Amino acid sequence: MKQSHNGESFFELIGYWLPELIILCITVALPPLFDAYLIASLHSTLSYGALGMATNFLHTLVKLSEAIPIAAIAVIGRHNGAKNHAASGAHFINTLVLAILLGLLQLIIIYYAAPTIYAWLGVPPAMAIIGAPFLRLRSVSVLFAFMLLTVLGFMRAIKNTKTPMLITVFGSGIYLATSSILVSGYGTIPAYGLYGPAIAALLEYGIMLCLSLWLLATQKEYQPYRTHLTLKNLSITDMYTTVRMSIPIIIDKSSLAFAYVWLAKMLASLGPVAIASFDIIKNLERSAIMPAAAFAQVATMLISNHLGAQDRTAAYATTLSILRITSIIATTTISILCIFAPFFISLLSPDAAVSIFALPLLRIVSCLVIFDFIQLILAGALRGAGNVKTVMWTRFLSCGLFFLPISYILSHSSIENSSLKFCLIYSAFYINTAVMGLIFWFRLRSSDGTNVSQTSKENV
Repeated sequence: MKQSHNGESFFELIGYWLPELIILCITVALPPLFDAYLIASLHSTLSYGALGMATNFLHTLVKLSEAIPIAAIAVIGRHNGAKNHAASGAHFINTLVLAILLGLLQLIIIYYAAPTIYAWLGVPPAMAIIGAPFLRLRSVSVLFAFMLLTVLGFMRAIKNTKTPMLITVFGSGIYLATSSILVSGYGTIPAYGLYGPAIAALLEYGIMLCLSLWLLATQKEYQPYRTHLTLKNLSITDMYTTVRMSIPIIIDKSSLAFAYVWLAKMLASLGPVAIASFDIIKNLERSAIMPAAAFAQVATMLISNHLGAQDRTAAYATTLSILRITSIIATTTISILCIFAPFFISLLSPDAAVSIFALPLLRIVSCLVIFDFIQLILAGALRGAGNVKTVMWTRFLSCGLFFLPISYILSHSSIENSSLKFCLIYSAFYINTAVMGLIFWFRLRSSDGTNVSQTSKENV
């Protein structure tokens, strides 16, 4: 990697960014869009809204499931670097057991609380009735996700990144194929409608988990660790340490994820059409922001490397370069989204009423997405500089002290125009990301923040 005061070139940044973008599009953007497209073909606003509400809630659970493996990677990687295979294997088995326990906990809670969750979200009773079984079924795949991410995290920690990528791509292919068949049916396979994606997710994560465990048990490269993957190495202290290390990651990842759940709850009072419109707008905008999310991961990687080489000027220059490139790409994708909004909405909308309601709102709210991509890049830069607490507390406090109360006030206001009320509540979410971005930027520029701001004025 190039190490200079000018940071990486344009082509180097694109080279790092493109693989990250592909993975994010396959794993994050594509599944909800595909599900929305399939369920829209049922022409049921209730089913469409039930899917969207469950997806928001499940996204938060998946973010929680990522925290344990992320914390474990740091510990396992350190042991692996020291050639301490016994400690690496022991920590992995403790992390896996912990993931299973947490996955079972969420499964039990959701199984009994699914109707209550929908009631809390404020959806119409008919939507809750068809949504609760879907949420219960999906919680089983979340259990598998807890376990799978732990196994894939172990592989990454011992410097095997190719296998997790291939498993992920393979699993996504299974999901897309089975979901399309199960929703509408094919041949002797009955149509499961709304529950098709839930069954497909169960097959996806189940097959991926079995495949990853089989590779772990048979591949030669894991032989030094296998003898230590026994329950004899279970340690409550080790599990507690992993949980303690995971708490900051949980707070960081779940803050924005829960903000989407809260946003859906605040919009639910506007009725099924607004609920379905929110899911369409959210999925399209999340897809448009994928380039920024990919560049945020690149920023973390590059800036950590620059600062490790004591090249603060290059770190700051790289941050600015990424912001410039992302602004061009994100502006282009958002412009395309707005220009061709009728086409995109028609693909995902379950009926004409939803399309009419969502079209102008998508174009208005999308103008504020710029704030989201800025905070994503700056958060990635701060993580790369090792300042993860700033990101964690900023997101937690901004969502808790700014977005939640403002959106609550707007949701319970006497505004009679549903479109205006929807727009104001949704806009509050992006104003919240603007607040985060400002805090991240000032922290980035401060002398006691990331130490990447100590550059010459010419580079600013």
